[in-house]
Amino acid sequence: MESPTKSEKFVQEDVVCMERDGLPLEIWNDMIQHENLIYYSLLFLNGSVLWAYYSCLSAQDFYSSQFPQSGLEFSFLTTLCTSWPMVIGQGIQMGLGLDKKFTSRFRVHSGYFIFLLMALLILSFSAMTFTSQKTGALLILVCFGCIGIGNSLSEATYYTIAALFPIEKFTNGVQIGNSCAGILNITVATVLRLAVGGVNQTSTSTRWSFYLFF
Repeated sequence: MESPTKSEKFVQEDVVCMERDGLPLEIWNDMIQHENLIYYSLLFLNGSVLWAYYSCLSAQDFYSSQFPQSGLEFSFLTTLCTSWPMVIGQGIQMGLGLDKKFTSRFRVHSGYFIFLLMALLILSFSAMTFTSQKTGALLILVCFGCIGIGNSLSEATYYTIAALFPIEKFTNGVQIGNSCAGILNITVATVLRLAVGGVNQTSTSTRWSFYLFF
């Protein structure tokens, strides 16, 4: 039996053509081909998350007129109650490693579920008449805080997904989605208030514009 020659001893492997950032050429080309789709998808998704946050901020005037005797300053507490739970939620996820224990799908779905549940509760509380206005106001602020927690679940996941790509445009898309949500939310709320109550707002016009907005 003849021994194989030296050139026959080695199996030639398919050479993977590498492109920038160590990605195979096929994957890189596919990413470039769908660049705009990925960009606008991340923009829209993060915008949908921040819409809940900005909606809480847009509702400050309504709840100030809804619970005038509560003794709570919504113009101050709304930002506090939505932002700090967001920060604390991020810290807990990082400190306990929950961002690694739970899948991205689970975190995103959990965030949107919280948004939906809190929206239903907020609308229900807004339609109720409380014997103590402070109780109603506190319930609304608790819902705002839960929305902040939901935000920490969903938004962080989108930033993580964007960071997986070697193109900074996708991370910019997530950030621009944040800004677009704020601009669109404030614009829609302002137009509705002007359409319903005009320049001289009343408690009734504020209430109707709120219901139309939500």
